[in-house]
Amino acid sequence: TGIINAIEGNHLQVRILQASACMSCKAARLCNASEKKVKTVDVYDPTAAQSYNVGDEVTVCTSLMTGYKAVALGFIVPLAALLTVMAVSICCGSDDAVASLIGLGAVAIYYTILYFLKERLKRNFSFHIENF
Repeated sequence: TGIINAIEGNHLQVRILQASACMSCKAARLCNASEKKVKTVDVYDPTAAQSYNVGDEVTVCTSLMTGYKAVALGFIVPLAALLTVMAVSICCGSDDAVASLIGLGAVAIYYTILYFLKERLKRNFSFHIENF
């Protein structure tokens, strides 16, 4: 759940307050364990200007498949790259330390490529507003 910050044509910016589970605890303000983060999510809706106003509270959703793709790109593919590159390095005669550094370098290159492809990835990872 979030609040609409801005509407520009078919683009909505929704501000979401991400709070830890202990935020609901009455002692949360005293123990410093509670954590809050404000995130901004871009939602593209062709009827945005007609259907919503700035300040409206909305629920932002995505498909389960989008979540799976995000987990795969963020965690599974880099882990597979790390293990594969390390295994190949060790098979080619590198010692464990060198193989580890080469594997970490491969993961760094992977995340750099993802960074440069973020505009293309934005089109594949879409959010929508759930209507009740």
